[in-house]
Amino acid sequence: MTSKEIFSGQILEFVDISVEELEKFFNSFEKRKLKKGEFFIEENTYCKEIGFIVKGFFNSFILQVDGTEKTVCFNLEKGFLTSYESFMNDKRSDISIKALEDSEILVLKKKDYVHLISQNPKLEKLTLKILEQSLEEKLKYVSFLNEIKAKDKIKKFKTIQPNVYKRLTQEQLAAFLGITRRTVSQIINNEEF
Repeated sequence: MTSKEIFSGQILEFVDISVEELEKFFNSFEKRKLKKGEFFIEENTYCKEIGFIVKGFFNSFILQVDGTEKTVCFNLEKGFLTSYESFMNDKRSDISIKALEDSEILVLKKKDYVHLISQNPKLEKLTLKILEQSLEEKLKYVSFLNEIKAKDKIKKFKTIQPNVYKRLTQEQLAAFLGITRRTVSQIINNEEF
């Protein structure tokens, strides 16, 4: 599938727009490639873009006082990237978003977004859908982080996010779930996962 087909399919799931409107919207985005470890947005900077993931895997995280990353959520293909509050309110971002593997994204600059919304109010509905999707993802993660046993956290995460689970290293999984890598390794090696 081409990036245009992936993008168009996802947008049409969120909002009903004509082929011409979709074409104009798609053409407002620019393609960008990010290498593993490169940032889409860094904490304490202004987010001036929305990204759409064509290919790749990202994590959104905050930096803790000791300098370690605390993942807030993961983002896969067909998902959107932005520091929503920063983007919408011209505030410094409280999160960073980093590529966990070489990735291809489509990027829409804020000035283009504002222009498009003013011309086509249907696209404002898309913004709300992106926000809903982002909140739903975060709620999924929060729901199982409250699990008491490490084994239960891992099983629940694998069940609700199987595509993310497959792509994480044990170290990334451990850091996200708030347990040690050794514990993750023991659980995975002793269970049928």
